[in-house]
Parts: sequence; structure tokens; C-alpha cells
Amino acid sequence: MKQVIPSLLIGLNNSIIIVVCLYLILSDDISFQERGIYAGSSILFWMGVQRLIRKLSNSKS
Repeated sequence: MKQVIPSLLIGLNNSIIIVVCLYLILSDDISFQERGIYAGSSILFWMGVQRLIRKLSNSKS
């Protein structure tokens, strides 16, 4: 049960990053450079959230 909540948070985080990246790929109203900046920022945010979830789940067990 303790592993279910971190797994759900990681799954939600992965789903959100996939939706953001697909939006950036398919979007025509944003320039190419801005899409690259937004995609890079969202991937860095995704990596940070993954690390935070793993650290918090390891510290509780």
C-alpha cells in the first residue's frame, strides 16, 4: 500500500509530461525556439518531480 501512492503520482506525472510534449509538437501558434524552451523546461520539471517522489517514498520506508 505504501508503494501505491508514489506509483500513482509517477504515473500522473508521466501522463502530464506526455500531454505537454504532444501539445508542443502539434502546436503551430508557438515558434520553434519557444517550443524547445517549453519542452526542455517541462522535462526538467518532470525529472525534478520524479526525484522528489522517489526521495520522499524512500525516506518514509
